[in-house]
Amino acid sequence: MKNYLILFFALVGYSCLAQQFRVDWKDIPEHWCEKLDTLGQDGLPILSEEEGLFLADYFKQEGQSLDLKGKKIAFICSVSKTDKARFFQDVRSRYFELNRSVSCRLYVFDENQNEQTGGYDGAIVFWSKRMLKPKKIISILKSS
Repeated sequence: MKNYLILFFALVGYSCLAQQFRVDWKDIPEHWCEKLDTLGQDGLPILSEEEGLFLADYFKQEGQSLDLKGKKIAFICSVSKTDKARFFQDVRSRYFELNRSVSCRLYVFDENQNEQTGGYDGAIVFWSKRMLKPKKIISILKSS
């Protein structure tokens, strides 16, 4: 019995480290599925109007009302800075091949964090097993 309890708490503890945000595609307006190929075509950190609207719908489940159009967003894969082209490529491939979403989390920066990161309004961290603290994200952005 003792071994079962240890195993149970070990599994529960490990699962608490994993990011839990996943999109259910039935909650995303259908027109986005047709437009996925047009998103993330450049490597610029500034979101286009369509990218901003898509991400607002994508992260809507977090209970946030978002206006991401024209915002400067950093993209971090695990613990390395990347670009939005990589993120949208992963979103497309997961949707078209598996009808699943990318494990990710949106961080919206305050004025102080915006200044520390060199003008980023927020960050999307994807494929990370742990939820990164804003301090760690700022550190990643400063070092890249």
